[in-house]
Amino acid sequence: MASLITPTILLGSKEGEKVDLASADVIGLYFSAHWCPPCKAFTPKLATVYNKLRKQGKKIEIVFVSGDVAKTNFDEYFETMPWLALPFQHSLIKELQKKFKIQGIPSLILLKPDGEVITRRGREAIEQSPDGFPWTDFVPTQTQSNYFGMAVSVVLFAIMVYFSRNNVVAQGIIISFIVYSFLFGNRS
Repeated sequence: MASLITPTILLGSKEGEKVDLASADVIGLYFSAHWCPPCKAFTPKLATVYNKLRKQGKKIEIVFVSGDVAKTNFDEYFETMPWLALPFQHSLIKELQKKFKIQGIPSLILLKPDGEVITRRGREAIEQSPDGFPWTDFVPTQTQSNYFGMAVSVVLFAIMVYFSRNNVVAQGIIISFIVYSFLFGNRS
């Protein structure tokens, strides 16, 4: 990580300044995008925790790593964030996505200043343990909604098997529900 994000990398702050991340105890890489409803729901929660920790004197910095395709969307979304961002479509974005194997957003990777990963489950850390800074021993918990998502998936799969092969529309709807429940309800 030290080779990817260093004190000399130009980070896009609202003032466009260079920032030294080495003084932070925790660095969060926040992979998100304007067009993503779960991202837009999580960002205010993250901002609340971030602002609270900063007021308490905790040394945390978050860097928005945008998946936006339009600069106007990036600018509009970044305006809602109290932290830093890599400049729009910066070449480092793809490198970080590859390095951390980002497959979905929102995703928050929490790091030590030397680049050692604290947790790849930063979103869950913020949601389940907002006062757990610096989250070095965070372990995600299975919640009731996780079990509900799994149960719904099993029931819907059983219903799908019951339908004949000719009922493609019903199967498509059921598969959509199964995929949705795994993506948004099954966060283990």
